[in-house]
Parts: sequence; structure tokens; C-alpha cells
Amino acid sequence: MEMLGKGGYGGGGGGGYKGGGKGGSKGWNNKKKVDGETSVWIGNLSGVEATKDSSKALCEHMKQGGDCKWAEVSKKGTGVACYKSAQDATKAVMTMNGSFFNGVIIQVDSWIKQEKTEGEKQ
Repeated sequence: MEMLGKGGYGGGGGGGYKGGGKGGSKGWNNKKKVDGETSVWIGNLSGVEATKDSSKALCEHMKQGGDCKWAEVSKKGTGVACYKSAQDATKAVMTMNGSFFNGVIIQVDSWIKQEKTEGEKQ
């Protein structure tokens, strides 16, 4: 598991987080842990405010795909949901991608840790 720290997601790609795509080494909440096997990346949340209430609502919405333990909306228009098992996370990707949440159609994909590119801190 990775510990999330303050700041944006590191790594390559362009998933909307500072410095990179989905699944980098840093996050917006330093108390939550993200396990790539039990977590999913959520995109297209740009119309959703990054508040505790929105995160709670996202968690409730994501429970339609499995046993969602917590979810969080970032200020960058993306989010994460963590499930009890890898099977629940896989089911959530298949069933929740394209679902309607708070007025937007969300993207749900597996959590992929981006490889560090040359010049990034280890």
C-alpha cells in the first residue's frame, strides 16, 4: 500500500493530478491509503466540488459496484474509491464506468501507479 501525502499525484501521464496521471505517489489526503488492487480511479468529476459531502456521496454511489470503504473527490476533477476486495474493485470498473453521478457521467478505471520519469524525485 502507498501512503498518500499532501500535494498532487506524481507520475507520468495526464490524469488531471498535479504532475501526472492516475495512481502516482502523492494525493490530497494524507490519512488514506491507496492499494492499487482494491482501488479504482474515477475521472470526469470536474463539475463536482471537492468536499467531504461530495466524497461521502461518491462513496455511496460507488457502493453500487461493490463494498466501497471510502471515496474521495479531488480538486482536479478526479477521484478514488477503495473497495474491500480486488474482486469488488474489478466489478466496480465494469459496472460503474459510464454511470451518472451528481450531474456528470463518470469514468471508472483500474488504479495504475505511474512509473517515475527521468528527473522526478524517487
